[in-house]
Amino acid sequence: MTNKMKNIIALNNFSESLLNKTEYGNDGYSFKSLVTYETSNKTVTEILDIYLIIGGFEPMIKMDTYCLGEIITSEKYHLDLNPRFDNITFKYLNKKLIVEGRNSPKIGNYKITFEEMS
Repeated sequence: MTNKMKNIIALNNFSESLLNKTEYGNDGYSFKSLVTYETSNKTVTEILDIYLIIGGFEPMIKMDTYCLGEIITSEKYHLDLNPRFDNITFKYLNKKLIVEGRNSPKIGNYKITFEEMS
């Protein structure tokens, strides 16, 4: 199984586990999440609106920092995460989605944990 397929399965499993999700468009869900973003020199945590695009041509995660984000912003971090990229791994574990990226020119290696807020 390819990395892309494993990533999409993890994304779908996480989506199915969400209890407080709202439909978003024709092919996705939105929910509030505690987001923990770890890089080599910093760990930050913030509550953000998250959009999971599940169906359609390009499954992905979008973090909305326009309404809530003060720490995790597009100037400093990746906010759109696409499971098709080879340098990214999605894992579903204990009702959390963990996304690990490698060799990002923007921030190096990183790990993001998404945990639904009730």
